[in-house]
Amino acid sequence: MRWLLLSLLLLLVSPAAAQDVLCPTRPMGDSTNACASTQFVQQATGGTTLTLPLTVPNGGTAASSFTAGLPLIGNGANGILQGTISGNTTSFGTTAGTLTPGHGVFIDANGNLADSGGPPVTNLGSGPCDFINSSTSVAGCLLNYFNVKAYGAKGDASTNDFTSINNAITAAAAVCGTVFFPQGHYMVLQQVAIPNCVNFLGVGHPNQFTFAGQLGSIIDFNGIAAATDGFAGSLSQSTQAVSFEHLQFERATRDCMSGAFVYSHFTDVVFAYCGRDGFRVTGITGGTYQSSISNSLFYSNSNNGLNFAIATFGQQTTWKIDTSYAFYNGASGIVANNVVNTIFVNSAADHNGTACSGSSSCGLGFAISTSKAVVFESTDAESNYEDGYYIDVSEATLVGVTGAANNTGAVTNHTNFLLADGASNVFVIGGEDRVSSSLDSINAVSPAVVWVMNGAYTSALAGGAGLVKLGSLGVSCSGSPTASFATIGSFVTHC
Repeated sequence: MRWLLLSLLLLLVSPAAAQDVLCPTRPMGDSTNACASTQFVQQATGGTTLTLPLTVPNGGTAASSFTAGLPLIGNGANGILQGTISGNTTSFGTTAGTLTPGHGVFIDANGNLADSGGPPVTNLGSGPCDFINSSTSVAGCLLNYFNVKAYGAKGDASTNDFTSINNAITAAAAVCGTVFFPQGHYMVLQQVAIPNCVNFLGVGHPNQFTFAGQLGSIIDFNGIAAATDGFAGSLSQSTQAVSFEHLQFERATRDCMSGAFVYSHFTDVVFAYCGRDGFRVTGITGGTYQSSISNSLFYSNSNNGLNFAIATFGQQTTWKIDTSYAFYNGASGIVANNVVNTIFVNSAADHNGTACSGSSSCGLGFAISTSKAVVFESTDAESNYEDGYYIDVSEATLVGVTGAANNTGAVTNHTNFLLADGASNVFVIGGEDRVSSSLDSINAVSPAVVWVMNGAYTSALAGGAGLVKLGSLGVSCSGSPTASFATIGSFVTHC
């Protein structure tokens, strides 16, 4: 038996070791040869070794032993069998798409070979499961990763992949697993329900975002019914313990994603060209809390990029938005209503308000309403239609934040930097508006109280009907306070 296994291994790692009967001009293992009977084994093992018994993902089957020199074939239903030299030399009927050298492969729903979209897996938890060594916790690996292409998804920018993706999600939800989207453009024409305890993993990164949308794992809702969200959590209770990573959502007729999330995380996600908001976080019984968004992009959505649309104060708390960007959205960049204990750090909201026209409270960079304990740290707001930062009947702290050339619409009473409307105890520490403007830098509308400390401003500081209390502050010659100021520290003008 040992010499049989050794012979099999030598055959599999040496592309020139044999010729395919039906394709004699090409050696076995040639990834361009659709009928090369051992190509998938060589790719799945990285061209090194194979340990029997071979295991098939997602409940597939395989023969318990194989004879050296004979081809491996598909049974047409996600399984592997032993072929014969004289007859069965076709590998799983056909090859679905292009097989990339170095990638793993799997058997799709039709029994054909398909590319997994990445390197093969040899260790539990390192990626999507393909054909793997059965000694490396196969059962656990198969329970954890579910490749949408193994469930029939095409990712070809034309086929409606809803059913295949939904089936993969259903399987993953049963075991708190991961749904994997290899690189591709997946059309989804029905709303996808987000269950608890599922991870969604793609490939790509917002830094690779292109206007043509050609890179990474794209989930495209173009053609979905009117007023329909793309991915949606439950309307009656919070969606818990989910994560989304390396995915791009686009062109839903309403929100590309919506729901009330608990213990959930969104990393390297793009929301673009959505019919209302890119990502709408809602508040329902049970609340939405202890969650985060990082390294994500909200781009060119019809309304807001990111919207915490919390109807009742107290239904949301403790979110962190880190190193994320809202650009060129029709209304505002990032909006938060009725939020508590939420921090925005190292993020930017620029050029928002592309659909605004003379209206008030449209085209804001960051907009906070009826909220408490909100912190902005090292954030930036530039070239928005109205204010860079709008704090409405809220308590907030802005630390080391910047703004430039806001209120491009020159809307009356709005500012180049910060408008506090009825807000109490807004602290601006080390803020700066970097571009000279004839517009007010800070306006406090009654009964707002704004504390400004250690800032640098180039435009006028308007008191409005509220009160601005100044600490150690530097302004330009045009930046003299105009009304309702209480100077509690040094006030220096630079001419």
